[in-house]
Amino acid sequence: MMLTSSLNDLLATLCQRQGWQPITADERGYFKLRLDNIALTLFTQGDLLLMDSPVLELSKDVQQRWYQQNKVLQLMSVNPDLAQFSTYYCEQQEQLCLYNTLPSELLDIRDFEASLASFVDGIEWINNQLLN
Repeated sequence: MMLTSSLNDLLATLCQRQGWQPITADERGYFKLRLDNIALTLFTQGDLLLMDSPVLELSKDVQQRWYQQNKVLQLMSVNPDLAQFSTYYCEQQEQLCLYNTLPSELLDIRDFEASLASFVDGIEWINNQLLN
C-alpha cells in the first residue's frame, strides 16, 4: 500500500524536526528508518501509520564477535562439564536471555529505550495529525 502525499509530508517534517535521516519508501510502500543502529519499518493500515518491531543492526565485526560468544554460551548450556560450573558460566547463563535480544556491551539500554521512545512519539504525532 503506497503512502499518501500527506504522510510523506508529515514524515519529512518529523525527520527534519528530530534530526533523523530522510525516510524513503521501498517498492511496497514501506518506509525504512535507521537511527542509533536501530532499524524500523513503518507501514500504513487504514488511516494510521504503524511501526514494525525494531531491529538492532550490528556491524560485521561486532556480529562475528557476538556469534562466537553466543556459540560458546550455547555449547556451555548443552554441556555443563565444558564450563565446569565456573563463575563466568553462571554469570553468562543469567545474561543469556538478554544477550540473545541485545548484546549489552554494544549499546546502553537507556540509549536504546530513549531512541525507541522518540520513534514511538513521532509516529503518535503523525497519527494525531492524520486523525485531526
